[in-house]
Amino acid sequence: MRTTRVLYLLAMVVLVAALLGCSSDNIVDPDALTPDQQTIQDLVNQSPEFEHDVLSHSIPDTTAVAAVASAAAAESYFWWRQYTSTDRLVSVTIHAPDISNPNVTADVAVTTTFNGLFHVVHRDTSGAFTHTTKSLTDVFTQTGRFEQTGLETDLNRGWVNTEVTNIVGGTNPTTLSVMSFSILPETHPTHPNVDYTAANFATAYDASNLLVLDQGEQVNLWLQSGTGTNDAFRHDWYIAGASLEMITNMDLGFYADQHNAPTALSSADADRYMVLDILAPGVIDGPAAYDALIWAVPYSVDLGQGGGGTPN
Repeated sequence: MRTTRVLYLLAMVVLVAALLGCSSDNIVDPDALTPDQQTIQDLVNQSPEFEHDVLSHSIPDTTAVAAVASAAAAESYFWWRQYTSTDRLVSVTIHAPDISNPNVTADVAVTTTFNGLFHVVHRDTSGAFTHTTKSLTDVFTQTGRFEQTGLETDLNRGWVNTEVTNIVGGTNPTTLSVMSFSILPETHPTHPNVDYTAANFATAYDASNLLVLDQGEQVNLWLQSGTGTNDAFRHDWYIAGASLEMITNMDLGFYADQHNAPTALSSADADRYMVLDILAPGVIDGPAAYDALIWAVPYSVDLGQGGGGTPN
C-alpha cells in the first residue's frame, strides 16, 4: 500500500513539473524574430531598393487632363490608382558561413499587397464627364540578399545589401504578359543597352550596379507583350512624386517609347524607378475588371561629382 502511495506522489510531482514547464512564460513564440532578422527587416523597410509603391496612384494623369481641356470635341479618358490599404510581408532566412561565402548571409523575400480603387474619368464628345471606379488589388514581389561584414568583435559589424531583384507586380493572377523589354540609352557611349525577358527580369543582380543615365540623356524603350491590344504606360517614380506617359502601340504586340532622362534634379530625386504599367483591354475605356502587369526597374541619374550613383 505504501509503495502505491509513493508511486502516486511521484506521478503527481512529474505532472506538476510538466505543467510548470509548459507555462506561458516558457513558450517560445515561433514567429518571434532574432535580433539579426529584426535588423534586416528594418533595413528592408527603410531602403528605397525595396520600395513597392512605384505608381502615380495618387496623382491623376495631368497630361490627359490638359488634353481633355484643350480638345472640346474630343472623346478622352484619364485615370489614376488610389491605394487605401497596404499589407507588407518581409521574410528573412539567415545562412551560416560556408565554403562559397565566409560571411553570414540572409535571404529576404518581400511581398506588398495594395488594395484600393482604379479611377477612370471619361469625357464624351458632348463634353459630359463620367467618373467610375473599379476595385483593385496589386501584389508586388521582390527578393534580395544581405551579407554580414566585419568580425564579431568589430564595432562596425553590420548587414549590407549585396543582391536585389527587380520588382514584379499587378493583379495576381494576371492574364497579361511581357515577352521582352529593352532600355536603349542613346547619348552616353559607355551606358549599355539592357535587355530583359520574362525569365530573367527577376534574376538577382549586384545592388551597387544600377542602371545609370546622364541628365537629359535620350532613352528608347522597346516592349513586346503577349497581345497587341493592351494599354501600356511608363511611370517615372522618384521620392517626391511620379510622372506618367503612354507608350505607343506599334501593333502586333510591340510598343515603343522615346524620352529623355530628367534634368535639374536634387540628390533625393536622382534615384528613380522606370515602371512599365500594362492594363488589359477595356480596363480604361470599357467595362472590363481591373487587370494589370507592372515591371519596375531601378535606375539612377548621374548628377556629377559623385551624385546619382556609380556609372556602369
